[in-house]
Amino acid sequence: MNGAPDPRTDPYDDTWVRELAAETDSVVAGDPADPYDDAWIRDLVGEFEIPADMSRDEWTDWFTSLVPFHVQEHRDDIIISGLKAGHTLQEMGDHYQLSRERIRQIANAHGIQIKELRKIQREQAERHYRRIARRVFGTSLTFPELEIWEIAEMWETDEETVRRALEHRLAVHDLHAKSDPRGISEEELLAALVEWAAQAEKVTGTAYDAWAREHGLPGRQTVQNRLGGWNTALSLAGLHEHVQDRGGPRPHVPDATLWASIYGFFREELDSYTAQAYDDYAREHDLASLATLRNRLGTWNEMKQRVRELLRYSAHRDGSWPWADDVLDIVPGEEPRRVSSEEECIASLQRVAARVRGVLTVQGYEDARGPGDSAAVVIQNRCRSWVRAMVKAGLEDRLSAKGRGRLQRGEVTID
Repeated sequence: MNGAPDPRTDPYDDTWVRELAAETDSVVAGDPADPYDDAWIRDLVGEFEIPADMSRDEWTDWFTSLVPFHVQEHRDDIIISGLKAGHTLQEMGDHYQLSRERIRQIANAHGIQIKELRKIQREQAERHYRRIARRVFGTSLTFPELEIWEIAEMWETDEETVRRALEHRLAVHDLHAKSDPRGISEEELLAALVEWAAQAEKVTGTAYDAWAREHGLPGRQTVQNRLGGWNTALSLAGLHEHVQDRGGPRPHVPDATLWASIYGFFREELDSYTAQAYDDYAREHDLASLATLRNRLGTWNEMKQRVRELLRYSAHRDGSWPWADDVLDIVPGEEPRRVSSEEECIASLQRVAARVRGVLTVQGYEDARGPGDSAAVVIQNRCRSWVRAMVKAGLEDRLSAKGRGRLQRGEVTID
């Protein structure tokens, strides 16, 4: 609050609490004229509670949101929580204008030896990570279209933490994630086929096996498994003259249906998102095989790239991409989501900000938004980041510590 007194030098200056009472139109009990009768202040500011397992940044945001009465009344508990969150003795001393030694004495009085503090901080950091990891994984299941940085911004964490928390679902959000443990990409397999064919006297699977062994590369079986068959692999490598036509009629499936199949695969909650996992999924759901997809749509990585675009578009369909609309309509039960312009998103952000106090994070917005307000994920997408949206909405002063840091380091472009 503007004009809030320093609780360390003027604990009985109640200007700030009178301003709070006026803002909230509150009626308080007690005698405001008696500086030692603080019942009326307690009634106004409410209960004091320390959130569990905070990170350094979360603690900083929480501390700055406290009213001066709580800052002074619960000083020791606040200092202990800051130390556990990873702050140093000096940092906590700076908050209260106390020496490092005084902070050490307060910690000792509460049963915390400084030599044990690192262990306590590590344990709290691990609990904090597990909590974030659960939220990240749930977000991945709900919003598979999001990119890594958007999930990080949503939960006020860093991209490395998100990658670690996603585990096998990293492949859904990151095209370059190595979801296949076999160590060689499809592009490398295709390049090997081209190199071999240029030297081979006879282009057969047996001849390729011998050549691959000499060069320390996977054999024909791996090529067939990874690329959907020997003929499909030759076609993808541009070696059409060596493809053997086995003839026979084949049922025709429209390309849009093929794309809908792989789109549905990436929206499912599965144990793996590799090419082989799709083939298993296709057999179980009576869909087009991996070989068909590769023969018609390209390599697995090319398909993943296009599906990422579909996932992004599906989050805010606006009729601007007819092909994608056709594909998305094939998925049973798929309904178009509400479309919001950047101006509408910023207006939503301002409305919600007017209803809540203090730092406004993605999750805080989601908790407070009403039915007519744009979803946080739509705001992130339309405004290119939460930080940029907050600045555009004139709410830069209500960014979290992490958001302010990104802005100060120039990691977010504001145009």
